Amino acid sequence: MKLKNYKQIFEEIDPKDWDDDYDFEDLEDDEDLYGRPSYKSKSIHSGYNPDEEDELPADDMDHLLYLLRSFFKQSGIDAEIEHKKLDIMVYVVLNKREKMSTILKVFDVSKKLKKDILAQYDSEFELWETKSGHPMLTFNFYYDNGDGDDIAPF
Repeated sequence: MKLKNYKQIFEEIDPKDWDDDYDFEDLEDDEDLYGRPSYKSKSIHSGYNPDEEDELPADDMDHLLYLLRSFFKQSGIDAEIEHKKLDIMVYVVLNKREKMSTILKVFDVSKKLKKDILAQYDSEFELWETKSGHPMLTFNFYYDNGDGDDIAPF
């Protein structure tokens, strides 16, 4: 749509047709802001501190963790995933005797996550043992600026 068409639309609108709920008294105080929204009570930069580490909103991080869980689940791997700020930890508990194909599948899924979804993250893995004696693989994805300086095993 061209600018001329927008101009025609604005010319066709008559202020008498506006709703009665519209309060014209608010505009008298803000003559210099006429036609623009006023954010007196809430600034878009309120609470911003550039020294703090960036964080995703809780809904976005929860959705990302859900996607990661479903990625493991679709591969037949039971994994627990948590986060601290932007860092993500994946825990996979294995049986005491596990097939090599299952272990390789866990590493393949983690490699795909690193490559496709978590490209800006540095990654590492560790092998732990649970209290019950089962081996547990942990994959840590640390948020970084993605400059490729990690020495990840995959």
